[in-house]
Amino acid sequence: MNTAFSILADVTAERDQDGSAGNALCRRLVHSADLKIQLLCHGDVVIIGDAFPAARSPSVAAYEGSGSDPLDFLAAFAGAYWGRYVGLARNPETGELAIYRDPSGMVPCYYGHSERRVSIATDAVPICTQLGIRPAIDWSSVANHLLAPDRRQSRTCLDGIKEVLPGELVRIGRDGARRELIWKPADYAGRNLETCFGVAASLIETSLAQVVAVWSQRYPHPLVAVSGGFDSSSIAALAAQSGPIDLLVYFAQSPQADERKYAGQVARHLGLELHAEFCDPRHVQVRRNLSAGRPRPSARAFTQVFDRHAEMHGEALGGTAHFNGGGGDNVFGKLHSAYPLADRYLHEGLTRDLRRTATDICGATGASLPSVLRQALAAVSGRLPGKAWPGATELLSRRAIDMRDDSLHPWLDTETPLWPAQKQLIRNIARATAGTDHLHIEGALPTIYPLLSQPLVELCLSLPTWFWFEGGRDRAVARAAMKPHLPAEILERKLKGAFDGLVYQIVDLNRAAILEDLKNGVLASQGLIDLEAVGSVMGGNGSNDVNAIRTLHLHEVEIWCRHWC
Repeated sequence: MNTAFSILADVTAERDQDGSAGNALCRRLVHSADLKIQLLCHGDVVIIGDAFPAARSPSVAAYEGSGSDPLDFLAAFAGAYWGRYVGLARNPETGELAIYRDPSGMVPCYYGHSERRVSIATDAVPICTQLGIRPAIDWSSVANHLLAPDRRQSRTCLDGIKEVLPGELVRIGRDGARRELIWKPADYAGRNLETCFGVAASLIETSLAQVVAVWSQRYPHPLVAVSGGFDSSSIAALAAQSGPIDLLVYFAQSPQADERKYAGQVARHLGLELHAEFCDPRHVQVRRNLSAGRPRPSARAFTQVFDRHAEMHGEALGGTAHFNGGGGDNVFGKLHSAYPLADRYLHEGLTRDLRRTATDICGATGASLPSVLRQALAAVSGRLPGKAWPGATELLSRRAIDMRDDSLHPWLDTETPLWPAQKQLIRNIARATAGTDHLHIEGALPTIYPLLSQPLVELCLSLPTWFWFEGGRDRAVARAAMKPHLPAEILERKLKGAFDGLVYQIVDLNRAAILEDLKNGVLASQGLIDLEAVGSVMGGNGSNDVNAIRTLHLHEVEIWCRHWC
């Protein structure tokens, strides 16, 4: 087991016999071996996971010596350290607790509480056990999960269990919980607007190299999953500069799902062996949901085969962690919109550079110039269509769609003025952190997402959004940053592989079981899915219906719900 912990703590203030504040912070603390434990402030603060000092930050000792409230200490610690961690603090005088989760979201964090106790964990099961509860499914949250699975809110799909969102501090006392976002992405948006493109690329190269070096020092022999795409290749190239690494690529029968050619170029460039594994759709158990213990159905069935290979290779090769390129598109500004043109206009006004940016966006996205200009104009004038968060209504009932909660994600619920592309970038990064909720690879080795590291995220938020499209290429600044480290074939790639074909094969192999489960399942009994539409998709013989992938997702949620019904 990796990246797992559970804590039981009191929210009451009691006194020892000598009259001093009593009760240790944790009545019970269980954790996986990869999560380090730091006890600070005489044991009134616990840091679970990897915490690294930010540049020019004061030391922990300086904070500890201030004699401050442990809850204030935790807030100060959050401003001075980054990594993948959860912090817990307790005021021994009042019994009030605080929970903080770092912005990367790499350590899941959920909690439930009674009048006297709080249980905090990466899974719902220990929370239920420690508090003696059997939570009911929150069907409104299930509907919202089906509509937008990558939009996280504090509510989970189980009543009585809440999530601490990335960058959030939750204070819990006898009178309930109060939530405060203390890491705010809007605070970093546009901080480097006056920098030039070359300097921006140099800043990214330095920051990316530093965060990968820190992760490589903590986990000195990582297994890097490489797809031959830009993001995973960048991690591999920089991690190889810090010490030994191993490379693993997955492939399937679909031509788009065979990236061995490009992954091989990376391996040859680094002088390393490439381990390749075939992903057999017959090895996927669709009636097994690996996130059954989570308070949300976050596991995807099609990744089971990837995760099995990763676990096997990580153990066989003596690895210390799995390094994953997830989040690169999100952090490196792959926006696929005309909003950066709107940002540049709002910053500079009518200049000759606007036409160049518009042309760059056309080159990177394939959109026509008129369509780019129309969308940018709509953004500038405040006439943006659609919801604040994109969602999918396919195969859902009207009842489920009507349950949609359009409240803003806390990262976007800000009084700080943001331009259209800045909002989109923040939303995209939030979507990436949601993807780390269920780390599917079992075994002892954790999964690390270096591109979600806080220093790198803050830097990318600070840059002009139109830089990401410079020269008609997506992620242009990051590509320029990695030019000294990657072969040209990888730097210049415009298309990337996809495993849609594998998912279609999984659906075809399990068509009858999926249809039976959905027709006779709890989602149908709650009136959340359109059974006629589902039957139309699953009753046909075509394996390339885009809604086949959607149907598999519905089935994954169905299996999770059955665990808790």
